[in-house]
Amino acid sequence: MRFSLTKKHLFILVVTVSVIRLLVTSFQRATLLPDISMLDDFLMYQAARNITAGRWFGVYGYMTIGKHMLFSIWLAFLNAIGAPYLLSGQILYVLSSLFLVYAFSPVIENNVYLFLFYMLLVFNPASFSDFTLRVYRDNISVSFCLLVFGAIIGFALRLGKSKGIILWLYGIIGGLSFAASYLLREDGIWLLPFVAIGVTICIYKSIKEHSISVLKTLLPLSMVVVFTLIPILLYAYMNYIHYNRFIVSDMTSKEFYDACGAMTRVKVDEDKFNPIVTLPMSSRQKLYEHCPTFALLEPYIESEYFHRMKKDVGDGTEDISGGGYYWAVRNAANILGYYSDTDTAKAFYLQLAEEINYACDNDLIDAIGRRSGLNAPITKERIVPTLKETANGIASVLFYRDIIAAPEPSIGSDYAITQMEEYLNTNAFKVNKVYTGKNLIILTVYSQKGTVNVYPQLLQGEDIEYSVINSTGSDIYVTELLDNGKDTLFTEYLRRYISFDESFNEIKLTVDVNGETYDILIHLPTAIG
Repeated sequence: MRFSLTKKHLFILVVTVSVIRLLVTSFQRATLLPDISMLDDFLMYQAARNITAGRWFGVYGYMTIGKHMLFSIWLAFLNAIGAPYLLSGQILYVLSSLFLVYAFSPVIENNVYLFLFYMLLVFNPASFSDFTLRVYRDNISVSFCLLVFGAIIGFALRLGKSKGIILWLYGIIGGLSFAASYLLREDGIWLLPFVAIGVTICIYKSIKEHSISVLKTLLPLSMVVVFTLIPILLYAYMNYIHYNRFIVSDMTSKEFYDACGAMTRVKVDEDKFNPIVTLPMSSRQKLYEHCPTFALLEPYIESEYFHRMKKDVGDGTEDISGGGYYWAVRNAANILGYYSDTDTAKAFYLQLAEEINYACDNDLIDAIGRRSGLNAPITKERIVPTLKETANGIASVLFYRDIIAAPEPSIGSDYAITQMEEYLNTNAFKVNKVYTGKNLIILTVYSQKGTVNVYPQLLQGEDIEYSVINSTGSDIYVTELLDNGKDTLFTEYLRRYISFDESFNEIKLTVDVNGETYDILIHLPTAIG
């Protein structure tokens, strides 16, 4: 006899499993990165604080609407209702998993199979892995994808079988979830093919099966479009009110796409080609030489200050990888004052695209044809590496590669981390480091007058051995930029981690700011946690 479950028993099992799932993950702690997540975690968090204060995303600058920022609205909403950040994300995932499983119920009649399907979804290790523990949009983006899939599939499977109100609900949920996915992430647009195919199948089915009213199909199905557009248009309208641009983000503005497309027209020398470097140094040098507006950026992009944007891209070479090139351009343009308002920023990118395209079209620079877009052009050199990376990505999903449920340690000053914990109603994962036989000072300094240098000495004036790690100090940098519109050129020196090989009770720090010196007396324990 085939084993089955009654609806009552299925309900009890699902509730029990859901509670267990939430209890198991309730012990997780967040990875808070105020010191190193300038363009990611801390940007979203600080924008959320601005929403809470009634300032939308903050004062306009190169980061303010540089990304799709719905995640900041989510954080502000959770703060307003006093909900814990990590727990809320897990609750959303559990509910979206339930929604997707229920969507399949018309074709999975055996409740045992439905329950197993739910178990596979809700205990998917990717749903509580380390990348969901950061304060970033990855925490909830998968949940909204599941809601999109569930809404379209549920609509199609109930067409001609369920009451009209059910189809209307699926249409509304599908539209809201698709809008949320797009407003969360720029790549959320890649859900559009699935939505378009699903809608087409529903229309085709209603036309083919005469028992299904086409009108009764089209009206609730139109809710997918209507409730996709409403949130996106409202979001763009808020940007218009605060920044005078009716766009979702700078990433959706035509002039920025055109400028990035122009920059990536430059042909890369074969011996300097690297598939992960979109705009290598060799290409930037050609643009500096032939494009006056781009040349203005060189003192900043190629400065030591921008070294934080570069990494080892192979063979010991350091360069700007992936989409980092356009963040470097935006940051440099901001320092030069081109982000004083949205009209000035728009004019800058129009001018930049015009100059680069002129140089390329007139053979001043060896280039491919005109293009518009953020990513590197598809060339024969990139096809094989792209296919390999695609296969690797598929394998990672299928076999749960690199899935770790433990959080990474939080990185930042105790003050900044504590502030984040209080706003998010979530505890951070911290690692207490004990420096045996050595001392550590974490020094935060802020100046718009020039480079800050720090010289530790003994009280008697004797020099001592020490090592320094410079930090961008994202918590100060992003806060200043979004709250006050200040972009400080010397942010690499905002925070310094100074460690000593020997133990001292007291030392003197001489802080030099562009020739002005200040002495600070520091009392040190022999070990610092």
